[in-house]
Amino acid sequence: MQARLLNQSFQSDLKKLMRSLKVEEAGIKIMFPKAKLRILQINKIPSFSANILKQELLSLGGDLALPREALIKKTLINSVLLATDSQIKKLLKKIAYQGSYLKNIGFLVQQTLKNFNKGKFILKTATKTLRIKRPLIMGIINLTPDSFSGDGLLKNSASQFLERVKRKTEQMLKEGADLIDIGGESTRPGAKPIKAEEEIRRVIPALKVIKKNFPKIPVSVDTYKPLVAKLALKEGADIINDITGLRNPEITKIVAKKKAGVIIMHMKGKPSTMQKNPFYKDVVEEVYNFLAQATQKALDQGIEKDRIVIDVGIGFGKRVRDNLELIKYLYQFKSLGYPILIGVSRKSFIGKILRKENPQERILGTLVSLVVSIINGAKILRVHDVACAKEIVKMTQVIFSLC
Repeated sequence: MQARLLNQSFQSDLKKLMRSLKVEEAGIKIMFPKAKLRILQINKIPSFSANILKQELLSLGGDLALPREALIKKTLINSVLLATDSQIKKLLKKIAYQGSYLKNIGFLVQQTLKNFNKGKFILKTATKTLRIKRPLIMGIINLTPDSFSGDGLLKNSASQFLERVKRKTEQMLKEGADLIDIGGESTRPGAKPIKAEEEIRRVIPALKVIKKNFPKIPVSVDTYKPLVAKLALKEGADIINDITGLRNPEITKIVAKKKAGVIIMHMKGKPSTMQKNPFYKDVVEEVYNFLAQATQKALDQGIEKDRIVIDVGIGFGKRVRDNLELIKYLYQFKSLGYPILIGVSRKSFIGKILRKENPQERILGTLVSLVVSIINGAKILRVHDVACAKEIVKMTQVIFSLC
């Protein structure tokens, strides 16, 4: 079984209104749950359990939308629950004493709502603990000659490479970066993979420079190669950012053993081919299912929940519309209960919409996408332009703190 919340509700203004009317706090506590309508998709439940659930909800004033086949045969079906928080609370009490399937559905609904409502996170690494109360800024440092955004530090020559890494890191920290993400292989659409030895030659010296000069800043290494991950963690990397979503079980073992943080991303295909006619029947559902399965596999293999971050993989095997849908419905991924990282910075879907071929002219489109992502639950923003991102985080936080 699986569940996810399909609607986002901003009801905090209601409390403010009721208090301005001098409604008693006890009354607010009783009435507030009645104002929160939840639309919750629950998949793969037995049809007989679904029919019982529907009758229980109807008796409370809620409902459960079911396909016709749920009434005529025994099968697993998908459903949509419609109820207020108050009705759901009563429902959970009623089904707690019924059969095991209904108990499990109740637990799933309860856990999904708890995940969705979670606003603060702890992200642990082997040596650091990050408390995520507001969206964090992750500055991108490309250790490549062929970055799509034109900011690869190996673009011109290898001379003074490490000095450029040091200066770039220092600049990002001054601008307000909370984390740094370094990568030695370009993963732009059409990029060819490089050997692990070459990636190590780029990443490890740069990592050492950052750790020596800026020991307090958490560093994420963007790699999907076990050998690179192993050496990076040995040299003090805090997080492994795996664009393949832990497809290689060796990466999972290494992360679990080293008690590192990990970013699990969705990608369709591989960088060299991912943009060749990607297709989704429902991109949000497919990416959600992938991340649900990948995170569960990580947990089963010994990676603790508070070491996991999820990423929907904007631009990685996605059409323009797919990227837009993932940003618009990003809040649904809150149902998984992990901090969400979003990486939209200067990407091609922005260029296609705004007709900006030069990635460095896509900053305004990036910032708009980031604002929507923050509103929809993003907790880590992976960006090239740290100072701009820092300002939009502050403005968005101030506006929503008024509620």
